[in-house]
Amino acid sequence: MRLNRECLYRRIGLLQKGEILNDVVGTIAGVGGAGAAVTYGVTLLNKVVGPSAKTLGVVLSEWSDYRLRNFLRIAEVADAIAPDDTGEVHPRVAQRIVEEASWLDDDVMRQYVGGLLAASRTPSGKEERGAYYVNLLGGMTAMQVKLHHAIYSALRETGTPARLATEMGSPATRVWLPGVATFAALEIGRDDGGGALSEAVIALHRDGLISRDWELGSMEGWTAKLGYPVSQPLLYVAPTHSGVLLYLWSHGIRSSLMDDLFLASIRELDPPGPRIVGAQVGEKWIDQLAE
Repeated sequence: MRLNRECLYRRIGLLQKGEILNDVVGTIAGVGGAGAAVTYGVTLLNKVVGPSAKTLGVVLSEWSDYRLRNFLRIAEVADAIAPDDTGEVHPRVAQRIVEEASWLDDDVMRQYVGGLLAASRTPSGKEERGAYYVNLLGGMTAMQVKLHHAIYSALRETGTPARLATEMGSPATRVWLPGVATFAALEIGRDDGGGALSEAVIALHRDGLISRDWELGSMEGWTAKLGYPVSQPLLYVAPTHSGVLLYLWSHGIRSSLMDDLFLASIRELDPPGPRIVGAQVGEKWIDQLAE
């Protein structure tokens, strides 16, 4: 059943008809008081988690404004992805999301968790696979999540399903990211010297979200063949099954199929996640030989 926000707002005296909820907690609290924000949060919790919400023992009225704000944004992402879905989220998954993810204040991370929440809701409420991906996100920084999104968005937009299915991790599926554009998209200062980006790449490899075949630095031979300026530093990585599946689940797609990365129906993040200008998949001369 769709959550009718207009009726909810009217019932608890919040927003005027047609008013946009730009800042969920701030707007609600300003119009209806802190109690109104909690009322809205409880309603949304029951909507996106389902009957299992009763077992969580969450007392939103005891939360700080910071946690409540983050949770409401996560829950609204889940509701936007699958507004008409019925069912429930397994308590094990829901508890981890509600209690720990409510501390996340990065927009891309909140949207990833919202996607996991939506993907974990099933008619039986027995789906536990989402717990694995929630645990992964729990150990990641905002930069690591943004880099993961940028890598697999480039693969989705530039790669091919046939090669992903048959050549996972091969040069044909390798993702090339120009360094300057990567620093800009991830908001890394040029004076960092690549340290923050290197640590993010190492962490993705540690968690199995990219393969061990990666390199970051100035690679003049590669840049010339790929058509980048010779002075351009490059990052290349190779995708993994776990990396693809995290991308799918965090976008609300409950799947174990690699080719689902290329589904036209995958909902884009709102606001959009980082994209790397000039990203390429494969190696041009290999692609040309295959034609």
